[in-house]
Amino acid sequence: WFANQGTLTVPIMKDTNVPEAMGAIVSLCNGLVYMVVALLGNVVGILLDLFEPVRKGTALIYTNNSYIAVFTLFLLMGCCTLYNAFKLRDTRGKNVASTTP
Repeated sequence: WFANQGTLTVPIMKDTNVPEAMGAIVSLCNGLVYMVVALLGNVVGILLDLFEPVRKGTALIYTNNSYIAVFTLFLLMGCCTLYNAFKLRDTRGKNVASTTP
């Protein structure tokens, strides 16, 4: 989910930050990918376990409520992302770090 956004986030970071900070910013964005995957994997597991799964043999069958909880989390994350996307200004490829409020 987050890792494939690198082609979008790196140019945005380049246009909105001072050039001297780009190395740290790109490495932070790359590191955040791994942190988000680790965090979301655990959060999804917790959300799935909120509602008791049905055991059929050795498999656990999660209920619809479990999947609705996970979907709600991702929907909220998507809404936050959409909100932030509309707050971005178009830089027209120019560095605007000194003019960003």
